[in-house]
Amino acid sequence: MRVTLILLLLLAVLVAWAAHGIDEQLRNPGSYWGLSDKIALIATVAAFLQFVALVVTIFVMISSSRRQLRAYVGGDVGSIGNVANPIVVGGQAITPNGAVLANKAWAPVAYIKIKNAGQTTAYAVLDWGHICVREYPLMSALPSPNFIMKNASVLGPGIVATKFLFLPNPLTGQEISDLRAGKVAIYVYGEIRYKDAFGEDRSTKYKLMHHVAQGAIGVNTGLTFADEGNEAN
Repeated sequence: MRVTLILLLLLAVLVAWAAHGIDEQLRNPGSYWGLSDKIALIATVAAFLQFVALVVTIFVMISSSRRQLRAYVGGDVGSIGNVANPIVVGGQAITPNGAVLANKAWAPVAYIKIKNAGQTTAYAVLDWGHICVREYPLMSALPSPNFIMKNASVLGPGIVATKFLFLPNPLTGQEISDLRAGKVAIYVYGEIRYKDAFGEDRSTKYKLMHHVAQGAIGVNTGLTFADEGNEAN
């Protein structure tokens, strides 16, 4: 913005100077621009255009450098556990893993890694997350983020923060049946806000889901990205 204003100001000065010369000639018909005046005008315009090209080049280089060096904070990987016991078919043995319902009194818990994949530090990092069971494909709106926490953190390049999200209640028998049938999914989503090293406000929104399409319920522990709801600036 500041570069644009400077260029407009310089252009206005050049236009005003040219207009003054024309006005002077109209008021004094006897006067005219000689060859030296025309050469000076051409040289001035050429110098101005070179200056504009230089400023634009510098601006593009600075912008490109910032894009390469800035912090990029987002969801790195996610998993979910304590979902349901797998269905045993034909006596087939299944090696227990984190997806198995280890404690019936507990609800499923999602594990999210938040990582700064950029080359500079992210400051004033705030994150919000939620987990819920909804229909699949998703047709209803999910609860919106609410940044009420004040414990902002700092993430240096390559630093990872962890986040655990728990469903408020254990899955019901119907919810587990619907998960196996692909009628519902467990959605894990949230938003991250931070400032980069150049003082710019940044945000990342993520939406993951646990669905039978990615593996059997009670066996698969993965969270995959949903079709919508993943964006960053």
